[in-house]
Amino acid sequence: MYSMKPSIKSLIKAGEVICGPWCVFPSPAMTDIIARAGSDFVILDMEHGAHDLQTIEGMLRAAESRGCATLVRVPGNDEAEILHILDLGADGVIIPHIQSVGDAKKAIAHAKYYPLGSRGFSPYTRAGGYSLHNVTSHTIDQNERTIVGLILEGEEGIENLDRILAIRGIRDSIDIIYIGA
Repeated sequence: MYSMKPSIKSLIKAGEVICGPWCVFPSPAMTDIIARAGSDFVILDMEHGAHDLQTIEGMLRAAESRGCATLVRVPGNDEAEILHILDLGADGVIIPHIQSVGDAKKAIAHAKYYPLGSRGFSPYTRAGGYSLHNVTSHTIDQNERTIVGLILEGEEGIENLDRILAIRGIRDSIDIIYIGA
């Protein structure tokens, strides 16, 4: 979020290879070790890990202090969960249990600000810089920088892959399609 390093999203678009692990351990110290090891990113797993929001915030700070990007796999396609994680300053979210076009559209709406989505805005968050400085530039920057990944799960999710990829504006909103078990 505040790193001078290029965003992982820009590195991906430039064709760079990036590397990082999943982390199910709710530990800022573990995240610091992962970041110190040179990872480009870490995926903090709230779906299968025992993370709470306070621990996630510490993990985000630990990674950020080392220039390591953070993605958080949220427990589900829930507006409040996605909002909280992005307001804490995560570089992106990975949203599981996507099975339909409707699920994908909801995920986009939860993670992106208008005009791409309907994410709620408060400048008095970590992601907002705790101030009301430039709301317009903040929402534009966040829409460009925030990584959104969808985990397509079950037969229905895989069967709907082509329909999900055909959603109008999908290339401006979704960065990762992950095929789940």
